[in-house]
Amino acid sequence: MRWEYKDNRLAAIGDDDFIVYLSRRNLLALLAKLDGHPKGSQCSIIRDSLQVIAEEDDEHYKERKPGKMHAETERKIKEMKRGKQE
Repeated sequence: MRWEYKDNRLAAIGDDDFIVYLSRRNLLALLAKLDGHPKGSQCSIIRDSLQVIAEEDDEHYKERKPGKMHAETERKIKEMKRGKQE
């Protein structure tokens, strides 16, 4: 399988491996949707036959523990969560 979207930067490699490039704007849009903006929005970005779906951590990790991340990334996520709660 091979998808070649040069402008959208979406690629499928082999039978099982996929690379999806999301801009900061796309990532922020998914975060906004998770936070309910717009209200009732589906937490997804759909492009042709590909869907990128965002889930809350509690839902995503209900049957397993999250994987390890770089310590700096973990620190920044904790900072961002604290800032959101304030």
